[in-house]
Amino acid sequence: MLLIRALHNLARFESQGGFLTSALQTLFDVLRPGGIVGVVQHQARDDMPDAWANGENGYLKKDFVVAKMQAAGFELIGASDINQNEMDQPSETDIVWRLAPTLATSREDPELRARIQTIGESNRMTLKFRKPE
Repeated sequence: MLLIRALHNLARFESQGGFLTSALQTLFDVLRPGGIVGVVQHQARDDMPDAWANGENGYLKKDFVVAKMQAAGFELIGASDINQNEMDQPSETDIVWRLAPTLATSREDPELRARIQTIGESNRMTLKFRKPE
């Protein structure tokens, strides 16, 4: 199973119905023992406020994702830096959709758009989890 850039959308509505918790528990329940889950998610820096990194801005902290997956019963068995982008350094007023391909915050500002495009895509965590045997 792959969860690619999806967890922030579940996390941002967690307080309105436990969507992330419910989805991860359902995933755990339907996956066979030993089954693998890959996660690719926009990653917030550890120093960003938790309230900012709650999914509303598209970003989650790695520790948050790992804790949620472990709470659902999964084991973290690997991580890769293949999707990391150190050029993505958002401020508390930024959203992930400012970056390519959306470029949502620079549509009317060619100079800002050019600066944003030099960043490339978001900084993303790439994690591998396993359902215990």
